[in-house]
Order: sequence, then structure tokens, then C-alpha cells
Amino acid sequence: MDTVYNKYQLEKMTWTDCQASLEKTDMIIIPVGSIEQHGPHLPLGTDWMHAEYASLKAAERCGIIAGPTVKVGISENHMDFPGTISLKPQTLILMLRDYCRCLIKHGFRRFIFFNSHGGNKATLDVAVLNLKAEFSHCIFGHVFAGQLKQEGHQCLEDEHKYHADEGETSRMLVKAPELVHMDRVLHEVPVSKSKLFAFSDRDKAEQKGFFGVPRTKSVTRSGVFGNATLATREKGESLEKAIVDGLCAIVEKVKAVNIDEYDE
Repeated sequence: MDTVYNKYQLEKMTWTDCQASLEKTDMIIIPVGSIEQHGPHLPLGTDWMHAEYASLKAAERCGIIAGPTVKVGISENHMDFPGTISLKPQTLILMLRDYCRCLIKHGFRRFIFFNSHGGNKATLDVAVLNLKAEFSHCIFGHVFAGQLKQEGHQCLEDEHKYHADEGETSRMLVKAPELVHMDRVLHEVPVSKSKLFAFSDRDKAEQKGFFGVPRTKSVTRSGVFGNATLATREKGESLEKAIVDGLCAIVEKVKAVNIDEYDE
């Protein structure tokens, strides 16, 4: 990942490389993740690695640029676990605003925030609304990996598809197997004592209302939500294909817009 994609990764370009790329594309994907607990078997950086991996794959396939990864996100619910770092929502919004302000000055006009952490969703939606109001001549979008990977969910056996689970562990076996401690994987079923939070497919389908996210330590001792012992590299490859294919489809849709006539 460090060498194959240099041609498409902004931070590894020279300024002349960037200038040349801007003659071919005005679109950039900015990966957004988190640094937070992912059970005793996955690295704290799991989410940003997910976001960066798919963004680089999409940039290569679609001929656009991948921006620098925002590694820290909104993770206050995991703060009981050592190593977790969390931003305040307004901090992330302002950070992305500054990223885009600079990139717009250089000629970028189409932006996709590719987000692999559920805790960032509401904040990134607000960021898109704010940016759209301030820079009306540009396109801004927030794409959540969790929605794209549902196309590959048929390979998963456990009904809990939430966090540090079968799916996430399988995906990490694809991109960084040396960081996955399979000797530590667990099966833990999260329990919401208040009944306000849903974790299984069945319960999520029946859930009404939104109450934020629960304090992780109150619903799972290990930080695992589901059966990580079912993870395999093959399942991870199926999920990653669904995510990258879905992201590329969105990128091509945004590329097709006549930016000079964009006024929506």
C-alpha cells in the first residue's frame, strides 16, 4: 500500500505531480477513519486502514486522487479502552473545512469523504452541508463504507454486524493480516440493558428512534460486538470487493456531472 499507489496519493506527490494530475482530474477522495479500540485482536487504527485501503483502490481504478487520511474521528464512546483518541465533532468539521479550502484554491472541485467509522456519520453529514453552503461551485459527498459493504454481507454467518466483529476482522485479514491476533479473537454478544440500542440485524430492523451510541464498556467487556472467531480472509475479500465496487460507482457518477453547470 505504501509503494503501489504513489501515483494517486496526494501526500506522496511532488507539487509538479499534483499540478499535472489536476490537468486530468479535479476530484479527490479524503479517507476518514478513527483510532479506537477494536477488541483485543485488532489494531486501534483499523478504521482508518479500512478507509485508506478502499480510497486508494478507487483512486487507482477511477483515475482520481486520494487525499491524506484523517486518522482520528469521533470515538468518545470507546474512551474507556486505552489508546482510543477522539475529536469533538466541531474539530473534525473545521479540519475538513481547512483541507477543502486549500484544495479548492489549487483547483479541486469534487470531494468525496470516504468514511469507514459509524461514529463519524452525523458529523460528516454536517460537514458536507456546511461546505456546500460555503463553496457552492463544488461538489461534496459523504460515502459510508458500512452501507457499501452490505452488498457483500451474504458471506457473513453471524447476525451481529457492528464492530470488531466477523466482518471487520475478515477485512483486516485482507489488508494487514500481520496486525490481526487470531489467537485472541472472541465471541461476545453485546447487551443493551436499557433496550435503546440495537446490535443484531433483527433488532436494528425493528429499532425506532436514535439515541446516539452506547458507552461501549456498558454493553461489551471486550469491545467485540459479535462473533469474530468466524472471520476468514475469503469473507474479507468479498466485503472489500463490494466496498470498492460501490465506491467506484459513486466516483464515476460524480465525475459525470458537468461541474460548470452544477447549481443544485
